[in-house]
Amino acid sequence: MSKLRRAWDFVVVCLRVHHVYELLRDYFEGL
Repeated sequence: MSKLRRAWDFVVVCLRVHHVYELLRDYFEGL
């Protein structure tokens, strides 16, 4: 069970990083 939770936390972190990357990309394109 804890292994599944750790995998889910990893997925959440990846999604968060991807979201931040897209925000930065849009910001730099808008400069």
